[in-house]
Amino acid sequence: MSKIEILAPVGSEEMLHAAVFSGADAVYLGFSGFNARTSAGNFDADSLKEAVRFCHVRGVKVHVALNTTVYGTELAQLADAVRAVAASGADAVICQDLAVATLIGKIAPQLPRHGSTQMSVHSLQGALELKELGFTRVVLARELSLPEVEHITKHCGIETECFVHGALCMCVSGQCYMSAFLGGRSGNRGSCAGPCRLPFEANALPEGKPGRLHHLSLKDNSVIDKLDKLQALGVASAKIEGRLRTPEYVAAAVSACLAGREGRAYDRDLLKNAFSRSGFTSGYLDGKIDGTMFGVRSEADAEQTKKTLPMLRELYRRERSRVPVKMKLEIEEGGEKLTATGGAEESYQWITSDSGVLKVSDDGTVSALTEGSAVVTVTCGDENVACAVTVQKKADTTTNTPDNGTTTNKPDTNKPDTTNKPNNGNTNTSSSLKNLKIKTMYGTYLDKNPDGQFDMTVNKGDPACELTLEGVTGTATWKSSNTNVVKVSEGGTVERVGSGTATITITLGSATAEILVRVN
Repeated sequence: MSKIEILAPVGSEEMLHAAVFSGADAVYLGFSGFNARTSAGNFDADSLKEAVRFCHVRGVKVHVALNTTVYGTELAQLADAVRAVAASGADAVICQDLAVATLIGKIAPQLPRHGSTQMSVHSLQGALELKELGFTRVVLARELSLPEVEHITKHCGIETECFVHGALCMCVSGQCYMSAFLGGRSGNRGSCAGPCRLPFEANALPEGKPGRLHHLSLKDNSVIDKLDKLQALGVASAKIEGRLRTPEYVAAAVSACLAGREGRAYDRDLLKNAFSRSGFTSGYLDGKIDGTMFGVRSEADAEQTKKTLPMLRELYRRERSRVPVKMKLEIEEGGEKLTATGGAEESYQWITSDSGVLKVSDDGTVSALTEGSAVVTVTCGDENVACAVTVQKKADTTTNTPDNGTTTNKPDTNKPDTTNKPNNGNTNTSSSLKNLKIKTMYGTYLDKNPDGQFDMTVNKGDPACELTLEGVTGTATWKSSNTNVVKVSEGGTVERVGSGTATITITLGSATAEILVRVN
């Protein structure tokens, strides 16, 4: 079963960094002039190309919104926009106007088209029609129940995408003309003024008295706790609404989605504090369409968001490790010199974490001494680069050729093989800890690297971080492999000491687990 994509909204460069750093699989953003959020920080040809480059080197996809209704007089300008999107290397385009879809098919037929939620596709027949028109994905209407989503997903023959968090419109999937009628700002042209959030009452009011209730304002949708179910149904993408919101909001939603995808608990209060209208609703997906779906953003909600901002920023202050890198270095007799660039040669300091395994000279020459693992770190001022090295003896290549009565001996040259593996020799975690999860004081969880170790990055100036073990019972012991780099208390509080790489070993009974800690 494929993992469901976590698709995050981007309305500015800072939001882009927040979405990517917090772990989104893909982002969607608007191209200037032709998207449904004209007041967001949209992208032009140059900034879009840079955004795509930034995302692609990290394995993150970019979907570009060209999802407004267009006028005939705008088609030439639209054609230029399509060419710019195609030239940027974007992975897909989101559109709702069939004229836009047709133009994309003519100019950039290789560019995948996704049917916008503003197409109000709420039936299997609608999804099949989009497939017939050449669309590769349909963003389903937010008004669907879970059984309806399942039915369409299993039979439509193209990918489906569902909103799992963010604002709901009173009218069906954005098909609203209220803003256009009241203020001349069309929601389907990207300029909705949100009049439904103003006080309106269904009851008769005395003449001249404004309404005090908000009978047209829905709470934000949030079905992240059902993300694992959507994944099981085959839904391709979980979409977060909110290009007009903040980087903190995006990071909170992405972090919650990562947990929800795995069926793990997430901090719902933290998500609520990032933004809510007196809570959330799951009414449409659950089929419970009633008065509990209504809500308005109160002063108390706004105040709570302000208090929570510092904690929310921690979710994206450090970039997540997402692209594993393997390096191999074969060292001849006499060692191999490593070269660092970017500073004066005399300013570099070379350090080995285990001088019994290998040694490194002042000029960066690495020499293997015996089999084992160590970390080589080069520092220059406050900057450092660390390389985890495993030293292995090269296999014996002795070959015998008895057919002519002679023997050719190829002796072991003792050339050690060093491979950059992010571990310190122990890649096995006991099965008794297979359910172990490690939670930080910020409410996030440590990821595992390909070698089965938990990954943790600590930067200069970071406070000591308390770690909590979940999924296990009993009292654990904590030990750092290098207390000159990082210390860990008996209770699991990690404290930066110096720069480099160290391994924290967690022992619970006879079982052990490791955390690879990189200290910048």
